[in-house]
Amino acid sequence: MGYRILLVTSDTAFSAMAQSELRRQDTEIVIEQLDRLDSAVSRVQSGSLDIVLLDDALAQGNALSTLELLSRIAARVPLMLCAHMARTHGSSQPSVSNGLPFSPISSLREWLTASNYLSENLRAQAILDSIGDAIIGTDLHGQIDYLNRAAQRISGWTLEQARGHLLSEVMPTAVVKCSTPSRPAIQIDGLRQVFEDAQTPIHDNDGKLSGSVIVRHDVSKAQATADRMTHLAQHDFLTHLPNRMLLDDRIAQGIEQAKRHSRALALIFVDLDNFKTINDSLGHTVGDRLLKSVADRLQSCVRSSDTVSRTGGDEFIVLLTEVQGERNAAGTAKKILEAMALEHDIENLALTITCSLGISLYPRDGQSSDVLVCHADRAMYQAKQAGRNRYQFFRIDQEMQEVPAENSVDSR
Repeated sequence: MGYRILLVTSDTAFSAMAQSELRRQDTEIVIEQLDRLDSAVSRVQSGSLDIVLLDDALAQGNALSTLELLSRIAARVPLMLCAHMARTHGSSQPSVSNGLPFSPISSLREWLTASNYLSENLRAQAILDSIGDAIIGTDLHGQIDYLNRAAQRISGWTLEQARGHLLSEVMPTAVVKCSTPSRPAIQIDGLRQVFEDAQTPIHDNDGKLSGSVIVRHDVSKAQATADRMTHLAQHDFLTHLPNRMLLDDRIAQGIEQAKRHSRALALIFVDLDNFKTINDSLGHTVGDRLLKSVADRLQSCVRSSDTVSRTGGDEFIVLLTEVQGERNAAGTAKKILEAMALEHDIENLALTITCSLGISLYPRDGQSSDVLVCHADRAMYQAKQAGRNRYQFFRIDQEMQEVPAENSVDSR
């Protein structure tokens, strides 16, 4: 996209020379021409200009009115005041009042040098604006002196609005720490976007610190992919419950909390009774939906601070944190047996399935995740041996003791 320059002069020879030189340096520059200073003010106010080149011959006359018009232009876009030289093509002293806050260019050579610099500057600006990352420039006081187009889009500020404001006002989530990337998340058009910030100091030609440049890179897609991969690594793909890896981590955290508060925790190993028969006779689609229904039932039986995990096949493990002992764990086990015995409506089929539960307690039955899971598993097999649809606590001194009748729930 070309840069648009407004050339303000009433001298056709000067105009031809200026336009020829500008187009020779950059064919993408679009040049408009006006011959009156007041017309130029109106054109600038309508927008879509990048710079104004003004023939100083039009800036002569009433100093106060001229200053007002020039100031109104300069407030909107950069203004370059060029000495009138169409006839002489040599040096000439401009007649503009020295009180004007603009430095006129007094010779053709100087003007050509300046226009070449302008072309290079415009090309650099085009490159910065084409970059998808937000680029923010600040001075030594942290005040904004530059925003590329991406930065303007993200912040909602134009460069003119942001200039002179503190970085914290314009980019409130940006981190002002050199060489320390961060990932602030902000809402843009209602969507959550995650950015990675990096800041680098700027030094002048003498090596003195003059400001800084901050690059804000949109990592939303990469972050979303990373979050999804993390979720998949820690959760069951079918039920989206925590898997064994995440469960082990939560058990470890639960043990630390139990130690700190002198509490117990319980693991309930849940195995569905005769699930294979349903899966084989009705198909895996029905079987998968039944597993999802079971997962929902299990979650409805526990607190939000507890964890329901699917460890594989038709096996689930429930982690109960901060329990008083067997009584609390038994109460939850009964709720699970009762909830599971209710019919599951799967594809217009009324399915009934029961489960066998094995329970281990920390610290009585083990001091680690592996030991507690192993002991809950062994207790579950005791419940199955005793007739299924019941729960059994782990007993280290009785591997195959008969399970009391109150530990079971009649099938419905």
